[in-house]
Amino acid sequence: MLKAATLVKRMLSYASGAEPQNERIDFNLLVRDIVRIMKRSIPENAVINIDQPQKIPVVLADTTMFWQVMMNLVINACDALEDKPGLVKIAVRSSYFNGDELASFNGAVALEPGDYVEISVSDTGCGIS
Repeated sequence: MLKAATLVKRMLSYASGAEPQNERIDFNLLVRDIVRIMKRSIPENAVINIDQPQKIPVVLADTTMFWQVMMNLVINACDALEDKPGLVKIAVRSSYFNGDELASFNGAVALEPGDYVEISVSDTGCGIS
């Protein structure tokens, strides 16, 4: 788990427009930490479910950027529930993507075909799919 001081330092670095600081990340641990911290700030009507296998490859990524993206996705999913009871599901899995699939993602960086960690956030609320 990240210490609060480290997280604050990274968030300030991100906010100032600093270059991404890629490091080796275990997404299973990171997702559990994010959910544990966010459970205190999400509405009582939202139940968060994590679907993750035991073994996911360690990946190279910017922890602060990942935190920001995950927090925004979970907050948006909770908002989509409105005031009704509902489920927010976070799924983590290892997936192989070929060149055509990667090209369809419209990313800013060209990626090579291979194994990637895929993370999805879904909810049972109203809104876009």
